[in-house]
Amino acid sequence: MPGLCSTRAEALATRDQLTANFRTYTVDSAGTFYLDPRLPEGAESAVLPLLGQAETEVNAQLGLRPPAPIVFVYFDHELMKAAACINQDVVAFYDGALHLIAGRADLQQSVTHEYTHHALFSSGLRGPAWAQEGIAMTLARETWWQTPARLQALLQTPFSTEQMESAIPYKLPAEQAVSFYEQAALTVHCLLRT
Repeated sequence: MPGLCSTRAEALATRDQLTANFRTYTVDSAGTFYLDPRLPEGAESAVLPLLGQAETEVNAQLGLRPPAPIVFVYFDHELMKAAACINQDVVAFYDGALHLIAGRADLQQSVTHEYTHHALFSSGLRGPAWAQEGIAMTLARETWWQTPARLQALLQTPFSTEQMESAIPYKLPAEQAVSFYEQAALTVHCLLRT
């Protein structure tokens, strides 16, 4: 997926250039890690147990055991943003590889969310985006969207079924993208309750 870059080739070229100096670390069962050179030696050891917990959760909830992922770990948001052509609000993403920022307080949620995308894509579920995002948010136990004010605002301007089926959230303006994620999580939440 090309992110916000104009083409897939541009996205890959940007990433290749910025990550050329990343350290590589491979764990057969956990995948290949590309580590920002500014991170201390052994930085992957902070991500490995989080990845293991995400694998356990995805297997328990979805019954999926995807192949080991490729994981990029960045020192900060600025380099991740430059390497991926993403907008300012993205703190982790999946584009065939997991992209994470080391040291974030919500790193477990990010790892679980992005690993869920990896598992779903690997099993053939490529869309719709609302299902991908809603399932990932549910497995990551994200609750930020559940405030009464957010839900009330969503009732005022919900996306139509057609919009939820066709929208690509990372291409939406920031405020609409947040609403899309809220509605995706709410949709999956409601489906699970019924």
